[in-house]
Amino acid sequence: MPRDMKSERHARLIALTEILESVQQASLDELCRMGKYSSARTVKEDISYLRRYHKAVIDYDFRSNVYIIKYPGDFIVDLNITRQEAGALMSGLKIASHFLPNMKTAAKSLRKKIDAYIPRDISRDGENLARMAVIAVPVAKVNPKYFDQLLDAMRHKYAVIIRYKSPGHDARRWAVSPYDFYFRGSSWYLAACNHVFRSLTVYRAGRISGVRPCDEEYISPAESGYSEEYISSAWYVTPGKARHRISLHVSAYLAESLSEVELHPTQRIEEREDGSVILTAEVPSLEEAARWVMASAPGVRVIEPEELKDIVREYCRELLMT
Repeated sequence: MPRDMKSERHARLIALTEILESVQQASLDELCRMGKYSSARTVKEDISYLRRYHKAVIDYDFRSNVYIIKYPGDFIVDLNITRQEAGALMSGLKIASHFLPNMKTAAKSLRKKIDAYIPRDISRDGENLARMAVIAVPVAKVNPKYFDQLLDAMRHKYAVIIRYKSPGHDARRWAVSPYDFYFRGSSWYLAACNHVFRSLTVYRAGRISGVRPCDEEYISPAESGYSEEYISSAWYVTPGKARHRISLHVSAYLAESLSEVELHPTQRIEEREDGSVILTAEVPSLEEAARWVMASAPGVRVIEPEELKDIVREYCRELLMT
């Protein structure tokens, strides 16, 4: 079969699998229409191919005349890739196994499979680059099963019950509508709408010790006011509406490093003659800003507000208690 025909069929099989996964079940005519097939015979041949060569479990219900997908199967990718693309692939898989709790095992397995087909120096260089990227970045443990369950709830938009333990409290169960995961510091966080309070809430993923579907209606992101801008509003971890305007004096030696990183989307930098800068931003939490000031001491001083100064003073007193 010519290579262009193989590529065409490959794309068609991927599209068919995606259609079946999205609708779960469909008639032959529906698959023809959604997959833009020219004939029902081609659909049957593709389903047979997926069953035979890719271990797909696709049943046919004779009573309702529909195909039902139970397992999409393994898919073989036939690609010509450059040396640089191969290096990027090996690096990406190494990084994925470090950061993504639900893909750690799969990424390691795929690396081993690909390693047999590419030059050893490319594999080694790719993994070394990835190792340099993650060696000093710890990642808090997350149960991969719960991570996957929450991703599925986000994908198919259904509410779940999570079992969650806040620091200093007993574990509780909450009905939530999951929206997004994001990574900050060394941990994954779940942004979701808490059904009890009808408000956006952030949960540290490593503290979730149970996930199950529930019968409550899913609350859409639009109903709760969630957006990607909401997540980026956090100074460290906790996002929210901008409630506090802060102004900080950053010493010259730290200001140079500060210019290389955007700490917050609302930040403004005013350079001074001595090399120092005035950093201003609008943040949802003064406590998180105070912790950053403490971590950056003595290179940062608080100009305003007074409430932020009070929090830093209290942290200092606690730090020096005997």
